[in-house]
Amino acid sequence: MRRLFQCAVLLWAAVSAHGQTPTISRAERLAKAAGLEELVSSAQEANVADAKAQADALIVQFRQAGMPESVIAKLAPQVQEMLRKVSQAWDPKVAARIYSEGLGDALTDDELGQAERYYGSTEGKKTHAAIAASQQKMQTYVMGKSNEVLQSEMAGFLETVKKVVAERPKH
Repeated sequence: MRRLFQCAVLLWAAVSAHGQTPTISRAERLAKAAGLEELVSSAQEANVADAKAQADALIVQFRQAGMPESVIAKLAPQVQEMLRKVSQAWDPKVAARIYSEGLGDALTDDELGQAERYYGSTEGKKTHAAIAASQQKMQTYVMGKSNEVLQSEMAGFLETVKKVVAERPKH
């Protein structure tokens, strides 16, 4: 009878544990309080939009370089697909989880608790929003300058390709 009772208690404990939802770590709660997943998701959306703009700019440069429309028509879908894949190569949820794990590795439980309380407060949310807006401004600047140089360099590269093609011996 005692053994039957022990088995019943173990079975009850196993069923109870199985039915519970997993606990969220303090680092995950901190990342959630800081709005990390939303920030990462919006960054990915911006990457997709930027990739589309880069693909469109590249097609314009193909045209400006005098590339035949038949060639552009064949290359355009490949360029767009390549840039789409690059811009969506990562998962925002995985990135947020990795970030949370990094917080958990770098901060003590007490420090995580303090940060969670701060970022959950009105002041913390306002500070975080200001930091995110500043980062967005900086990212816009960096991406804009990078795209300017990329477009300029691609135009020069395409001119070089045109010259090489024009100079090649005809058979």
